[in-house]
Amino acid sequence: MPVLIEKILDIDESLNDAARVKLSEFFMHWLSLMETQNDIKTYFTTPEEKKETNKRKQEEHSTKDTIPYTEIERTPTTAPKLNDITKRPIQPITKKENIKQKEEEKKEAPSASYQDIPQFFFPSSTPPPTSPTIKQHQKIQQMYIRKLEQAFKTIGGELTKHQFREHITTKVFQLSLYCSSTLFKRIDSKNKKSVSLTQVKAYFINTMCKGMEYIGDTALIKLFYFNVFRQPTKAFVVPEDLSTFLSDLLLYHPGLDFLKETPPFQEKYRQCVIARIFYAVGKFVSPSQDKLTQNQFIRSNLVDRITFITDNPDINLELHYFSYEHFYVLYCKFWALDADHDFLISRADLSSYSNYALTPKILDRVFAGYGRRRRRPHMMSFDEFVWFMLAEEDKTTSSAIEYWFRCLDTDEDGVLSMYEMENFYEEQVERIQRQIQRQGGEGEHITFDNAYRQFCDIVNPKNPMAIKLSDLKRKSSVAYFLFDMLFNLNKMLDFDGKHPPNQQGSKWSQFARYEYDYMAAKDDEEQETNDQYAISYNGY
Repeated sequence: MPVLIEKILDIDESLNDAARVKLSEFFMHWLSLMETQNDIKTYFTTPEEKKETNKRKQEEHSTKDTIPYTEIERTPTTAPKLNDITKRPIQPITKKENIKQKEEEKKEAPSASYQDIPQFFFPSSTPPPTSPTIKQHQKIQQMYIRKLEQAFKTIGGELTKHQFREHITTKVFQLSLYCSSTLFKRIDSKNKKSVSLTQVKAYFINTMCKGMEYIGDTALIKLFYFNVFRQPTKAFVVPEDLSTFLSDLLLYHPGLDFLKETPPFQEKYRQCVIARIFYAVGKFVSPSQDKLTQNQFIRSNLVDRITFITDNPDINLELHYFSYEHFYVLYCKFWALDADHDFLISRADLSSYSNYALTPKILDRVFAGYGRRRRRPHMMSFDEFVWFMLAEEDKTTSSAIEYWFRCLDTDEDGVLSMYEMENFYEEQVERIQRQIQRQGGEGEHITFDNAYRQFCDIVNPKNPMAIKLSDLKRKSSVAYFLFDMLFNLNKMLDFDGKHPPNQQGSKWSQFARYEYDYMAAKDDEEQETNDQYAISYNGY
């Protein structure tokens, strides 16, 4: 048994991440079985415990054939009654009867053992809910149904889209008003422009409450949002499911009123927000589809951010997904690279990003689809560029670390070897040498060994010869140095070896704030120049 576990662990170190996760899943399932627990109890019994058990058994066999019974007190305080005296004479208990009696007592009195541990791992399904949980959620369902009945009774008849948003979405279900059209469309599947109490109750019970027995009360609203966004036939949310929600956001949010006259900008804003959500929360599964599972959706902060923008008229205060200023920076950077303005950029276009900061090898990996799989093999769309730029400008997030780790892991074994890292660093050495030559031979030549030692001192990986994703996530605040060292010369030379100061907001928020202020100042300067030129021209 211990030898088997050691062999499993040895194999586990040699497998890639996907195989290791699957093997761990099988092992946990096997470990939770009742037969396995009994075997573990047998195998891990110490020699002393075995000796003590054998000694106890020998003592039981060495007892006398009869067991003495207790003497009755010779001077009782009261005389015994006739009914208390057994008419049948007392017989001594034999050894066989005593053993049989003990065995029956053991069966009747259950003792705590490994057999009492229930199965705790369910690889292909969720555990069945307990009876108290079911009753509790039934009470919650009844509470919402009573509110629905009261709302419909107050208004009378079926509800229109506007009435539904005002009385049901926000007051009964306590959802954001920007989700109302999505919810109304899901219920009004036949497009009658109105919904009845029966329709709303059926949708609430069959769809919105689906899966509520497996979650806590604190996550109930998040589950409602997830079930409203997803299509009834799907178990996950895809980008298209958020389109109606974002259309309502653009239509009703006061911070986006100025975009109503520019539909192309509205569409790009919608694409940007969806890309940011799936970059931070979702899981990319194929070149044509992203998805958000229920677990990812509930564990994310998306519902909290939707609540925030619902309560705040300034959309730019939300820095995670919905800020217009952040969208403006992303859009302008993409527009500057897109020379023919067909909203597609090539590898040559992307190479000029940030003054040609990235090496050709990393650009090849990005365009090969290792950071994010792409729909077109030789071109990058706007939403794909959003992923790239978010990962490039803030390498401290989990999404960015995973993005660049996939690009550097050329053999896809889940480990960055010394060979892989040195292979990427070769181009950095060539660029450093060219920069030294441009400076007249002045400058320090940074070898791979020196740079890598500095990285190991900062991140302290468990195995310096093989960097794992967990090593970088464990020191995510400084893990960006490895990526900049391998493929971004400008940021590598700017790194001073010190930990970044504790500044407010993420690195991306700081970058976007600086870029937006710079662009705004530049636009004001150009406008002032144009005004002065117009005045001088009219004066002439």
